[in-house]
Amino acid sequence: MLTLGGCALLRAPVSSISGWTALHVAVRHGLTKAVTHLLNHRLDVDARTKSSESAGHIALKYRHVGIVDVLLNYGMNIETRDDKGETMLQSLPSKVAFPSACLLICFCPQTVS
Repeated sequence: MLTLGGCALLRAPVSSISGWTALHVAVRHGLTKAVTHLLNHRLDVDARTKSSESAGHIALKYRHVGIVDVLLNYGMNIETRDDKGETMLQSLPSKVAFPSACLLICFCPQTVS
C-alpha cells in the first residue's frame, strides 16, 4: 500500500479532468479499508467530482453497500445532488435500490416523509 507523508496529497484531485480524489477512486473500487483510512485522515466525505457525484453516489452506483455504511458513519450528507439534480436515493440503480434504500432510510429516517 502506498503511504503518503502529507494529507494534502490525499486531498489532491487524482484527475484534474474529472475532479476525482483518492476517496472517489477507493470507493469506486470497493476498497473499504482504504476508504476508512482516507476518512480517518479527514478527507471530505462529501467531496464532489466535476459532475457533482459524491463518494456516496459512486458507492451506490457500483453497489458497494458496505462502503455506504462507512460513509454514513463519517457523516455523509444524503441530500447531496449530482449534476442531474438527483439525491443518492433518486439516483439508485434499480438492481441495488432495495438494500441501499433500506440502509439510507434506516440510518437517516428524517429524510422520509
